[in-house]
Amino acid sequence: MGSSGDGWYTAGASAVATAAPAVGYHFVTWTGDVVSTDNPLTVAMDQARSVEALFAIDRHTLDIASEHGTPDPAVGSYE
Repeated sequence: MGSSGDGWYTAGASAVATAAPAVGYHFVTWTGDVVSTDNPLTVAMDQARSVEALFAIDRHTLDIASEHGTPDPAVGSYE
């Protein structure tokens, strides 16, 4: 989406890209002509540019402990 609405920017204008992850994912980085972890990302359009947002699955740790018998799953940490 460009400042004119058709994907083109005036030379020297700034483009802003925002990475919006789906539920259960998080933004990691931008790759391509600009490598950055900024989100949103502002890019000076002084030449043609291509950027791609990379996402990763959210991970959670489950710690299991028991004072009463053997739990299932076993005592430990799981990601």
